[in-house]
Amino acid sequence: MLPAILADLAELPTGHGDTPQGAAAAGEVACLLFSIVRALRDVALMSRVLQALSSLGRFGRCLAMLHIQARSLPLPQLTPILLALPGIDFLAIVNEMFLAPLTDDKQYMAWLKGLLPVPGRCDPRATLLFLSTLADEGTPLAKPLRDALLGACMAEALPKAFAGKPGAANAEALLKASVSLASPAIHVEALGYALRAAGTEGPSRLAPLLAAAPDLAVREPALLTEMGRLAILPEAPALLLPATRAEPELLGLVLAGMLRQGGEARQYALRLTPLLPRLGLAPLLADIPDAEREAVLGRIFLALVRHDSDFLRRAAKAMQNMLDAASMQALSDLFSAQAARDDAESAAFLAPPAGSGPTSGKAQGQRRPPLAEALKDALIPLKDQDYSHSTLSGEVLEGSTLSAVNLSASQFSSVTFRRVRLSACALQGSQFEGCTFQACTFAGVDFCDAEFQNCRFEGCFFERCDAARLRLASCALAGCAVVESCLAGMHLSKVRLDRLVARASAFSGLRAQESALLHSSFTRCDLSSSVLERCACRGSEFLDCTLAQARLRHCEVSGVNFMRCSLPGLAMQGGHTNNPHLANARHASLAALLTRPDSALTELPPALRGAPGAAFVAASVGRHVRLDEARRNLVAMRGQNQRRTELAIERLAEHQGVFLRLLPQLLVTDVFEQAQGLKGVPACSLGGPEISVDLTLLEKYFPGQAPTAKSPPLLNIEALYAIGSLGSVAQKPSSDIDCWVCHSEPAAASPDIREGLRRKLAALESWADQQFGLEVHFFAMTLDEVRTNSFGMSDKESSGSAQAALLKEEFYRTALRLGGKDLLWWATPPGADAAAAQSLLADISVLDPRLAAELVDLGQPEPIPASEYFGACLWQMVKALHSPYKSVMKLALLEKYSDKGQTMRLLCDRIKEAVLRGRTRPEWVDPYLALFASIRQHYAGLGDAASLSLLAECLWLKADVDPEDLPPEFVQVIQASWATGTFANSLRLGGLVNQFMIAAYRRIQGGLRADRASASITPQDMTRLGRRIAANFAQREHKVSLVPFLSEDVAFTELYFYAEKAPGKRTVWAVKGKEKATGKAAVESLEPIRRDTDVARLLAWVVVNGIYEPGLAVQAEKTLAPIAVMDVLALLQDLTAFFPRREIVDPDMEEYLQDERVTRAYVILNLAVPPDKNKILQASVIYSTNWGELFCQTFDNPPQLLSLSPLTYLRENLSRTVPSRPEVKIFIPKKSACPRIKVF
Repeated sequence: MLPAILADLAELPTGHGDTPQGAAAAGEVACLLFSIVRALRDVALMSRVLQALSSLGRFGRCLAMLHIQARSLPLPQLTPILLALPGIDFLAIVNEMFLAPLTDDKQYMAWLKGLLPVPGRCDPRATLLFLSTLADEGTPLAKPLRDALLGACMAEALPKAFAGKPGAANAEALLKASVSLASPAIHVEALGYALRAAGTEGPSRLAPLLAAAPDLAVREPALLTEMGRLAILPEAPALLLPATRAEPELLGLVLAGMLRQGGEARQYALRLTPLLPRLGLAPLLADIPDAEREAVLGRIFLALVRHDSDFLRRAAKAMQNMLDAASMQALSDLFSAQAARDDAESAAFLAPPAGSGPTSGKAQGQRRPPLAEALKDALIPLKDQDYSHSTLSGEVLEGSTLSAVNLSASQFSSVTFRRVRLSACALQGSQFEGCTFQACTFAGVDFCDAEFQNCRFEGCFFERCDAARLRLASCALAGCAVVESCLAGMHLSKVRLDRLVARASAFSGLRAQESALLHSSFTRCDLSSSVLERCACRGSEFLDCTLAQARLRHCEVSGVNFMRCSLPGLAMQGGHTNNPHLANARHASLAALLTRPDSALTELPPALRGAPGAAFVAASVGRHVRLDEARRNLVAMRGQNQRRTELAIERLAEHQGVFLRLLPQLLVTDVFEQAQGLKGVPACSLGGPEISVDLTLLEKYFPGQAPTAKSPPLLNIEALYAIGSLGSVAQKPSSDIDCWVCHSEPAAASPDIREGLRRKLAALESWADQQFGLEVHFFAMTLDEVRTNSFGMSDKESSGSAQAALLKEEFYRTALRLGGKDLLWWATPPGADAAAAQSLLADISVLDPRLAAELVDLGQPEPIPASEYFGACLWQMVKALHSPYKSVMKLALLEKYSDKGQTMRLLCDRIKEAVLRGRTRPEWVDPYLALFASIRQHYAGLGDAASLSLLAECLWLKADVDPEDLPPEFVQVIQASWATGTFANSLRLGGLVNQFMIAAYRRIQGGLRADRASASITPQDMTRLGRRIAANFAQREHKVSLVPFLSEDVAFTELYFYAEKAPGKRTVWAVKGKEKATGKAAVESLEPIRRDTDVARLLAWVVVNGIYEPGLAVQAEKTLAPIAVMDVLALLQDLTAFFPRREIVDPDMEEYLQDERVTRAYVILNLAVPPDKNKILQASVIYSTNWGELFCQTFDNPPQLLSLSPLTYLRENLSRTVPSRPEVKIFIPKKSACPRIKVF
């Protein structure tokens, strides 16, 4: 059997997946090979089957991977089988295994890593073909394999190949391989080749040219040359599509030049003009004569008739006063002709292949009892029987089991199947009418060419079934699962698929008409060359699927995610979608339409060439390019959001990623408040795509709790966004998640509604910490509060409007949509103000109301007034106590903004422009790397090497990115910053941060004076912030100094105290600390971390800086006498409890408006005095103030007043005001004869 299948496989035509019939045939072969390989134990045959599966594309490779993971053979025996495969097939299967790793299986992962290429075991030619294939498929390259290939051979082989003179075919493969590898170093070599070869015959060199830095001087001439060469090729629309996004202005100028040339060049240019966005069309129209403008507008208008007639209908309705009877009739005729073309294309796409359909004929063989009689007793399984061509009507089958029963070509009418199990049965060619299937299981059932009409499936399970060419009409499937089955060539008409779960199944060549796919998931499935006509798809996920050459026509698709899917040739025409991949497919479909020689109408009807028709054409095109720009912007920003979401999930632990999926569901259901016993929580809705509630997932985390019937929402949550490091290179395992919950004003003006939401969010914060180990913070605000930058800051955090303006900029720069609507800001051009945004929203509401309903207006980011910089600078210095490295970056950004004033383009807009133009380098589009790149450029211009070095270290400490994935200038500064994590380095870095902040403060203050601007900061803010900064940075008499910005990575395992004594000199007390980084070195051999002439101040320093933690080993030299090591340990423990570090150094900001006062005092008597002394010879007082500072004063031979009235003594001798009853504690060494005293 196997040789025949392999022979059939060899006869499949090249490009078999380009047609529904060919894709369906390939899907059937793949599933058949998969069923065969599961039973194989012959090593040679298994190798042949795995190679055959790999040749069938990504779906075949996924099936090969599943077979390997099933371990039909021990892993060591699989190794030679895989290594015997051709290099391209071996790498392709290994790539799939790394894309879906079994991370909990350590043996498997160790074996898999052993398959990675190493130097000497890497064929550059096979690798090149493999990488080129991945680029064609759009399949991602797994990072472990990418790194291995670069290290094994490709980091050296590709640059050498680019440096030579590669032929056309080889050059194309090299360019595709460079895209797959995404290595900055290789991109440099690819760019060099593209610059040398631009304009010459060969493959398109646009990709490396468009990816190059836009300020590269030689880039623009090369682009102009290459665009001009490509524009006259037959496939020009598809080749130039990337340029319409990245450099539309240059493409517009190229086409304008061709229009002026006339002749053939003019015709080539006219064909391409419908591809141009607004930024490309504007320079083109400005650069050509009036007569040519009319021709260009006419060609674009006719393309809209073909590609976006829905828009033209809405435009005609909105501007009907511009049309007279003749032009209206001409427009109607165009629409009618287009409708006829659509109907003809639909008929061609949806026509079933010849020969399909149910089989007919009569049963052969022995007489048998009727099927109904055979199934009468459900307790008796029906096995190994032939009941082909049977008829069953009106029966109810419950709990029956059928095994290896032939029911082919049978007819079932109004039959109810409940908990029926069919195993290895044949139903090919059978017909089902009005039947119901409830909780049924189908294992290895043959449904080929079967038909179901008006049937319903509920909770059914299909495993390893063959349902090729299955036909469903007016059916519904709810809560069903399809696993490792073949449904290639299936035909759906008016079918509803709800909560369908499909895994490793072939749907290739699927035809669906007027059907709905709702809240479903597809994993490693093949939907190649599928055709969906007027279908709806909502709230569904596709993971590692193949949709090559799939076509969607007039479909509504929302809330659908494609993750790691292969989508080459995906096409979408008409309809509506908020999925970025499908929106890009719409643009690709337009390019494909323009490529077909017979596809374009070339002349407008006469009534639309003269007034008033011509005016309507011009107005329609003008409004379209404005709407088109908004759509393109949204596509780009939605794509960026999806990439960042994938990065966020990748960097979270697997169980933590579940929280991001659960959160929207918990907000719109009452499951969480039921489980937590919360009362008074308002029912909420969440805007944007419909939320898919995963009942299985909810049951896992909240067993026994099901969502109750949904009440009318009292609160509409319009947007749920994370702000900060989530989904960026700065995201680390310890990163917190700050979420903005932006809602409309409550339906009822009751404060209880917002309070109820607040309590639920607070409970969610605690639950996220307990269940997932995530530090989550929610900030609930109304839309008006966000629009007006009223972010719920109390007065103590205001520092003018600059802090709010900076926060709004940071939000748009880092916002990651977790649920709700998309941001209107995403749709606006970079730098658009509030008036422009509102004007655009008004246009979208008229011309694309569905799109308008998907957007939420949270206000536009605005430049920071010069007078606000000083207050914002002060606030960043205050916040540096908690996040020093983040504050350094923000303070640097502030300084850059203040240097440029109102002319400075906000960083969020710069990042957005890079995203809109399709730039992918992390330093252009990652929120934190882009921040570093921006401020690095500023300080490089100032020649400030010290600040540059500090910023590099802050980036290195904040970010988590491989150096090889960064541009060379980033790597150079980061390599100088690798010595992190030690106390000495933390001291050094803390000092640099300290110096930088003070210097930046002075520069911003100096800039204000130079501009004669007054700082817009209230006296209260000035007092609060000034006193807080002094507490952080200033040195004062008796103050216990804080180590500036001590890294949390610094951890000591042992402390060692000793004293340095010399005749005639004061004793110096010192402490050494052993860190993990010091290895096995004895603590005594290390350098001291602190020396002080006051032992009490030394102990206070150790405690307030967090050097000591309970449980830490403490030792001492004999030189410490008369102080006992047990007294040192007791003091450290007591001081740590008495002075909670966070409470002491981070008081409420309101305290800085009060007079300074002592809050706690710890009195140590006779610590450094011999224990036999029975008088108080020494008193050390460690005390904290309400301004967040710790002081230490030591008094020798204190007067009797200390014993009689300690509180009076403290009031008279401490340098800070002591209130009537501060918290006071007294410590006396354990063996000391010192007299005991009472405080009160």
